[in-house]
Amino acid sequence: MAIQLHDLTIFCAVAERGSFSAAAVALHVSQSLVSQRMALLESHVGAPLFTRQRRGVKLSDAGEHYLTCARSALDLLQEGRQQLRQQAARPVFRVGAPPSIASSVFTPLVTAVSEHPLTLFCQTEHSVELMERLLSDRLHVAFVVNRPSLPGLSQTLLCRSPIVAACHPSHPLMQRARHLGRPLRLDELAGHRFAPQWWGSDTQDLADRLTPHVGASGSLHLCQPADTARRLALVHQFVAFAPELGLRAGLESGQLVKLPLSDLPAYDWRLTLAYRPQKRQDPLRERVLEAAVRCGRALGPAVPDGAPLEA
Repeated sequence: MAIQLHDLTIFCAVAERGSFSAAAVALHVSQSLVSQRMALLESHVGAPLFTRQRRGVKLSDAGEHYLTCARSALDLLQEGRQQLRQQAARPVFRVGAPPSIASSVFTPLVTAVSEHPLTLFCQTEHSVELMERLLSDRLHVAFVVNRPSLPGLSQTLLCRSPIVAACHPSHPLMQRARHLGRPLRLDELAGHRFAPQWWGSDTQDLADRLTPHVGASGSLHLCQPADTARRLALVHQFVAFAPELGLRAGLESGQLVKLPLSDLPAYDWRLTLAYRPQKRQDPLRERVLEAAVRCGRALGPAVPDGAPLEA
């Protein structure tokens, strides 16, 4: 007898309930059928999936591993069924963004296209993976941060933000800068705690510049997202290094202040919209792209249309 898809459902039910009889009741089948199908499944995978006990069963080590795979397979099949049902009713447009900005772009984007006959499928992933999904046609469009151009993809620069150092107004380094009446140098930060947000490859360059000045009493921690760096600066006396855009709320409220540094390189954070160009005109797709551009540019300083990506 061949393995059937329903065998995975039976297997998960037995694993969750620890009993063949309880799984049979939950699935409205006979206990003999459950026993038969599980024996066949164990034969198929070539390993015992359960350890039989006086009262019920428990998963073996192989069963624990197989349960994770079985659940993933069933979840993927359910997701596929849902997508097919959605596509039958209206087109699905898949959009991606990094977790650090997802809510800031997805919320206005969904609102902007809510009256159009389409379904947005919003996904979060890091920018490198988002570009890979675009190239494999698993996404239609993605907001990406500090990514170079790739063959087969178009990118539109949406906004850019300088990387700034920020701390609590009462931080000793801020008091020192005020006392001296000038920006501090990186070597004058020795012994303090630093929290650079990881915004791209330049973050490692900054970390390399800061490391010699950490000292025995200081510390350096790379973190994500910007809100982590913000809270470390706000509550725990860290100096945060992050895109000014990500710290804007704290800076505007006065909870944080920019720490003036004379030798902080001119790093910046760039948000672009990446997508595959298409020859065939698709009005719905164009509306989504236009709305995505507006949402991205609303995040930060205006970028002129046609601004070069690598400017």
